[in-house]
Amino acid sequence: MARTAFGSTLLLTAIAALTGAACTSLLGDFTIGGEGGGAPTTSSAGGGGSAPTTSSAGGGGAGGEGGASSAGGAGGEGGALTCGPGSGDCDDDVSTGCEANLQTDQAHCGSCGKSCQGGACQGGQCQIVTLASAVGTPTFLTLAGSFVYWTEEGSAHAVRKAPITGGAATLIADNQSAPYGIAVRPTSNSVYWANRNDGTIKSADTLGTGTVVPFATGQSTPIDVAICGANVCWTSQDDGVVRQKGSPAGVTTNVATGENHPSGIASDGTYVYWTNRGTTALANGQVRRALVGGGSESTLVSGEQEPFGIAVHGTHVYWVNRGLGNHSGTVNKVPLAGGQAIELASQQANPLNVAVDGTHVYWTNAGDSTVRRVPVNGGPIVTIVEAMGTPFGIALDATSVYWTSQGADVVLKRAK
Repeated sequence: MARTAFGSTLLLTAIAALTGAACTSLLGDFTIGGEGGGAPTTSSAGGGGSAPTTSSAGGGGAGGEGGASSAGGAGGEGGALTCGPGSGDCDDDVSTGCEANLQTDQAHCGSCGKSCQGGACQGGQCQIVTLASAVGTPTFLTLAGSFVYWTEEGSAHAVRKAPITGGAATLIADNQSAPYGIAVRPTSNSVYWANRNDGTIKSADTLGTGTVVPFATGQSTPIDVAICGANVCWTSQDDGVVRQKGSPAGVTTNVATGENHPSGIASDGTYVYWTNRGTTALANGQVRRALVGGGSESTLVSGEQEPFGIAVHGTHVYWVNRGLGNHSGTVNKVPLAGGQAIELASQQANPLNVAVDGTHVYWTNAGDSTVRRVPVNGGPIVTIVEAMGTPFGIALDATSVYWTSQGADVVLKRAK
């Protein structure tokens, strides 16, 4: 497949701490205020004026003393404070000076206005927030309203949620059968997930107070779930089918059949997009789409190396290729209707899932325990965290990035 690849990237890292594990962070720059003080002033002609005077930081210069036949010069205008490294005039009030400590202020971490969203600020860098700990092998996660939802393949085989601002987790369902992909429909207060081992799609109310309902049965290793307009869509990997259904009492219909191990799934409400993992150790994976409801199937990209996670944003589809060897994974995008595919990042270590906002693409690397990002149009790769178990699922909101970490068995977030 023809592909445009960006050149070498700049990988920047900085070390932070989380529960004794080393973390790397480089999100948050220092800014220094503008020049302060008014311009020197000199008395007008006529003699008797004082020597020019320079204002202190933020203040105006004093007027010159009047000569025998003329008035004194006007005072200079005040300027912005000039703050030293690690401090800032974040309230724009000269009288309070450089009041913000940019090294430790959670509301102004590294620069004025950079909030750590509940995390600590250390050395001008926002730290990671643990939203849930001691959870059993967390996998996929998603956001809806003020909560993060995730699935656990560990001993509890559970589905849970927790407030994005921190607080106790709520159990939605337990004793599931290897719960995996997850999606939430806020309009009906419903959460849906795929149980890989028993071939079911289950649903429950988002409050965690209702009964778990079998949404669809008889699936063949369902992997991922997405909200597709009025329907719920999912991939059924072993029988090669992408399916959809509107309600537990509705009829399950096929979106596409004859697929080669469909895996990740996403939708923009008009089309359903999915990855076909292909045959293990062969570069025959695909990125495909079809209309919600079925029809107009097309292949956007082919010849991929085990594509998995997928996301849709704006005019493009984004996905990760896990690769066929060590550090051979890639992060990519292609226009919604197909065309020239662009490789945004290469030499990644088993990337699993991807999320996109209007500025950056974020992904999890299971092979080297990192979460990274790159601009949507290509550029430097930044490592957000490393050495944190095995990052798996990932999601974004306007201010933060959220992910699950297997091994460490935690659900985490960090300010962007």
